Parts: sequence; structure tokens; C-alpha cells
Amino acid sequence: MFNENITMTDKIISALSYITGGFAGVIWLIFCAFTKKSLKKFLLFNVYQAIFLSLFLYFINLLFMMIYHLLIMIPLLNRLVNSLYFVIYTPVYYNWSITGIILFVMYIYLTIFSFFGRLAYIPKISDIIIYQLKKF
Repeated sequence: MFNENITMTDKIISALSYITGGFAGVIWLIFCAFTKKSLKKFLLFNVYQAIFLSLFLYFINLLFMMIYHLLIMIPLLNRLVNSLYFVIYTPVYYNWSITGIILFVMYIYLTIFSFFGRLAYIPKISDIIIYQLKKF
């Protein structure tokens, strides 16, 4: 999508952004701002996607926890909600829950694609980031 010469540094920073939840990307953005180094669209896409995805997952988890704590106070729903919570968050494989395994696989997919210099597509999140990068 972005026709650029992608260096190994860009690939490593992109992969580290996903592994660290966007933290390595933020550090690299600050470093490039101080050194006045221009960033490639590939690197910006992956860093922004890692940051946006981490924030999105954090707020979704926060919202689900708030809804869960509200619903367990309702007498007839508390048993159903606790059963659903148990199914979703109970460790299944070496202390990993179903949601943990899904998120781990997703982050591995994103990391591998960025390390090989390809854009990993997440349906709505990638569309928003591509739209914003085309404005530059």
C-alpha cells in the first residue's frame, strides 16, 4: 500500500511496537521528533495501530468489567453473568484463558507481518489509520 523502501530498523521498531503495546513506538516517535528524522508511512501505520489497538483493548476490557460488576448486582442475572465470565476468563491452557489465547495469537500475527514488512490488516482499526495517514 505504501510504496517505500522499508529498512530493517523500521521492521524491528514496528514489531517491537506490537510486542510492547505501543510503548516502543512512542519512544521511537519521540526520538525521531527530537532528531528531526522523518518517519516512513509503514512505521507510522504500525506504531499507530499498536497504540490504538492497545488503548482500544484496554477500554473494551474496562467497559466489560464495569458492565459485569453492574450485572452481578441484579439477583436473577448474577448466576448467568458469573457463568459467562467463568467461561471467558477461566484458564484453559497453561493458565491462559480463551480471550488471552485469542489476543496472543492476534499480536503474534501483527508482529510477524510487521517484521516481514507487510501491513497487517485489522478491519476497522486499519481503515481509520490508513485514512489518517493519507492526509499527510
